[in-house]
Amino acid sequence: MAVIEVDELYTPTGLIEKAKLTVPSLKEDLWFKSGVYPGFSDCHAHPHVIDAGLEGGPWRNYVEWMLKRKLRVDEKALREDLNACTKLSKLTLMLSLLQGVTLIALTGNFRANLRAVAELRERPRVVATPTIINMNGWDPLDRILPVLSYVETLDTEETFKLGIFCHSLKFTRTMEIVKCYRLAENNGLVFALHLSEGVKELRELAKLLRLPGRTRIIGVHCIEDEDYKSLGVKVVQCLSSNLTLYGRTQKNLELVESFGSDWPLIFGGFFEEIVKALKLHGQKNTYKILEKASIGGYRLYGVEHGNDYIFFDEKLEKALRLKILPSYVFVRGRATVVEGLIGNFNYDSLRKIVETYKEFLLEKYSSEGSSKWRR
Repeated sequence: MAVIEVDELYTPTGLIEKAKLTVPSLKEDLWFKSGVYPGFSDCHAHPHVIDAGLEGGPWRNYVEWMLKRKLRVDEKALREDLNACTKLSKLTLMLSLLQGVTLIALTGNFRANLRAVAELRERPRVVATPTIINMNGWDPLDRILPVLSYVETLDTEETFKLGIFCHSLKFTRTMEIVKCYRLAENNGLVFALHLSEGVKELRELAKLLRLPGRTRIIGVHCIEDEDYKSLGVKVVQCLSSNLTLYGRTQKNLELVESFGSDWPLIFGGFFEEIVKALKLHGQKNTYKILEKASIGGYRLYGVEHGNDYIFFDEKLEKALRLKILPSYVFVRGRATVVEGLIGNFNYDSLRKIVETYKEFLLEKYSSEGSSKWRR
């Protein structure tokens, strides 16, 4: 295992000004101009979304978008293809890792995400949150529960954690939301849901779950001006999808705990979110944004971060400005990205594979203008 020596600007976590990497198999030490400890944390990602029906916006709220959008892909058919979804999960994990993501929260096809976690050696730490949504083509809660019990018995060396994700107040039955919340409360799981996307929902959620409570709630999107903090709701901002769908997002950085790529195979992944966050919230908030984009996500999901690092060959400000990806990524002290590569794949070559596979699936599962619900 490599030995990492760093001069940190902030301790015990934060930006790294310079770092020395000693690898037993190499004759010379490696030096890096900058780094981030513990690496980036993508706190909300749908790996199986390859088309979101973005034409026709901006939409007023998520209900209007869900009901009126037109999709090129039959998402129900795609979601039922376990092999295809597993490959999309793997591509998302690899793409994220090459961008310096050392922790990612996945939702969507739960079984596909589990298979990807089990089969991939080089990957970030993963929080898997099965989507509970009451519509055709999705697994009901009673089918998910046995899988949750089984997964809890697996030994994943602190690189895997479970959570529960209810789609939203409008598309998940009230009784299911309450049941999921109690399940999370009784088993120490994270509870998350899409919240307040174009319509204020915090008061309704608080009444339903009798907030504030003991269990942490992760609210994804939360673009409305509401008092999330007082009710124990932790906000994950998804800039790309918020701005694309609604033309606006949460402007108060103090309310934001962390960030999510939402649809990484459409928007390009988490690095794009950081660049957008710096543009929206201002360069003066660089350190604050990077803290939320790294250790902020680990704290949010209660995940260990020991020996997770990403290192750059350029100063961090230049790397972010020019979108220069990290050359080395460590998860639990083991190099997962080496000289910008996972095995024989770099970021550009993997993006080509992603785009080719997306086009293949869009043709195979064409919806011919179908407006079937997804998310």
